[in-house]
Amino acid sequence: MPDVIGPLTYTPSIGRWGKGHVEGLPITADISYLYGPREPLHFDPDEDTAAGSTGSFHHGWDLARPAGMDWGDFFGSPIRAPINATVDGIKFNPRGGGHELVLSHPDAGPLAIKSRYLHMDRPPNDGHRDLTVGQQVYRGQVIGQIGSSGLSNGPHLHWQFQHAAGSATDPLQLIEQGVIVATLPAPDGPIIPTFPDGELVVTAEEASAWAFYALPPGGPPLFGHEADARREDEVDYLILTRPSDKGGVEY
Repeated sequence: MPDVIGPLTYTPSIGRWGKGHVEGLPITADISYLYGPREPLHFDPDEDTAAGSTGSFHHGWDLARPAGMDWGDFFGSPIRAPINATVDGIKFNPRGGGHELVLSHPDAGPLAIKSRYLHMDRPPNDGHRDLTVGQQVYRGQVIGQIGSSGLSNGPHLHWQFQHAAGSATDPLQLIEQGVIVATLPAPDGPIIPTFPDGELVVTAEEASAWAFYALPPGGPPLFGHEADARREDEVDYLILTRPSDKGGVEY
């Protein structure tokens, strides 16, 4: 069965740069740069991080200090493996990605057979000792610390995925395909719920809000499948079950 990357919570169009916010694995951060054509360099008002640069294309996400976190708390904070993987490469490029780690995880599928983690503070490590090529790492394990090594405008993590054909893959595409397991907050509402007891009763209005954020497009909503419905005191309720109870993936 294919493995998945994450989990994380992804909220688009917010944060210090208005490009989104992530919580979970590999780190909690505001997105300062998305996958796509590069923009002109511009500095954050706090002048501790910049986004944009010269060049033609940005092949991953830049994850930088989130709003409300002190700069000193973010720098050196742990980066954690978002999937069980094998250390495929470790290098240092002072004119590029600085301290870099490459993880191999072919079980995630052809869109994300490898992932790269750039600009670490020091050589990739588990918090006690340096990692080595061929070593196994496990979901949630420390693999390094946030830094600004190499060609970097400030402390951040460049997170990038590699397609089986060798090209980079847009993380948003991986979210849409379910390779990255991401939940998204409903507008003005709670995070998509979990199902510790196998089912959840919600109002039809709540279910409608969550369904708006269902991924992948056209697929079943992440929060579950409708199992039953009832009406009490002029309010429509839905009884939902976990996707795993219907033969799908449990989030």
